[in-house]
Amino acid sequence: DLSASPDVYLKQTRERDYKINIGKNDVASAGVEEKRTTDGTLVNLFDYTAALKRLLLSTAQIGKSYRIIIDELDDSYSESKVYFDLLIALFKAAVEINSAASQERKDCTIIVALRDDIFESINYGDKNKWSDMAVRISWLLQPGERPHSSNLFNMINLRIDASLVDQPRLTEEYWGSMFAREVVRADLKPFPYILSRTLYRPRDVIQFCKCIQEACATSSKMAAAKDILAAELSYSDWLLAEIVDEIHVKLPKIREVF
Repeated sequence: DLSASPDVYLKQTRERDYKINIGKNDVASAGVEEKRTTDGTLVNLFDYTAALKRLLLSTAQIGKSYRIIIDELDDSYSESKVYFDLLIALFKAAVEINSAASQERKDCTIIVALRDDIFESINYGDKNKWSDMAVRISWLLQPGERPHSSNLFNMINLRIDASLVDQPRLTEEYWGSMFAREVVRADLKPFPYILSRTLYRPRDVIQFCKCIQEACATSSKMAAAKDILAAELSYSDWLLAEIVDEIHVKLPKIREVF
C-alpha cells in the first residue's frame, strides 16, 4: 500500500533493465538502461528504491566495503514542496537500504551529504531519527587550534599532493616550500591570511589557491605575498557569486543589491 507514501513521482519508462558495472579497483557504477519508452506514465519512486535495493544486495559481496555517496543536492535547491518531498524520499530510501544491508551482514552504505541549513528546513516527523544517524562536519577552527594544524590545512595539502608527482609531507614546512614565509597583511602569513578570507569551507580555500596559481608568474616556483594580494580580487568575485547563489532562494532581491 503506497497511499501513505510521499506524493513523489518521476516521469520515466515503464520497462527498464537495471545493471551494474565493476571497474578498476572494484569501483562500481550502477545505471538504469531504457528498453522501451511510454507515453509519460508516472512511475512511483519507491518502485525504483526496491529495484535499487535488490541490485545492491545481490551484487555486494560479504567481506567487501561499498560506499555510495550522494552529494550536490543543493545545486537545485528551492523552497518548493516537491524539492523537500524528494529529499524525504531520498533519506527514507537510504535508511531502508542501509538497514537491509546491515541485516544481511553486508558492508554497503548509502551516504547522503546535505547542507545543515537545508536539513534543518525539512519538515518530517521522523527527522530526529535521521539526526541520530548523522555526522555533522564543521571545518571551523577549534578553540586554541592553529591554522596549520587544522583539517583545512591538511585538506589543501592532500589536494596539492593529488596534483603533484612527488609525495609531500603534510606539515607546515611543506606548505612553506610553495608559499613564501612572509607576512601578507595584518601580521598574517599566507595560510592564516587565506583562511581569514574564506567561510572556512574546503572549496573556498581551493578556489583561492587556484586564483593564486593563476596570478603567479609562469617561472615562479613559490607564491609570494604580492601574488596572494593580486589573486584576492578574482577570488572575491567568485566568493560573492557563491554567496548570492546560495541565499537568493530565501532573499530573491539579493541580486539587485549586488
